Amino acid sequence: MPDLPTNSINKIDKIYHFGYFFGGSGILCAALFTISRGKILPHLLLTAVVLTLTATGALDEWHQSTVPGRSGNDAMDLMADFLGSLVGFYFFRRLRFLLQSDSDTAKESAIFDKKPSK
Repeated sequence: MPDLPTNSINKIDKIYHFGYFFGGSGILCAALFTISRGKILPHLLLTAVVLTLTATGALDEWHQSTVPGRSGNDAMDLMADFLGSLVGFYFFRRLRFLLQSDSDTAKESAIFDKKPSK
């Protein structure tokens, strides 16, 4: 493997992490939403997706620390993973109507868009 400048890799690496987990979050949200036929509560979907993907990111960082020639346990990579999964969830929340039929849209919007009471 050729030596590349570490600075340029470190900067763009965070964007890659964010994008990868952003996409993974959207796909996981869509899968869980479709399997549950739109009946999954938003806070449960958020919790399941963000915890699953953040745990995946943490395991990936740990794994990288055991591979010769790789560095792992980078807290900023894990932060990019977390933020990507969180932003991906909110992006999916805005576009979920693409997975709903017209008859489901009104029913599910009432549940999914409900503001939490204080």
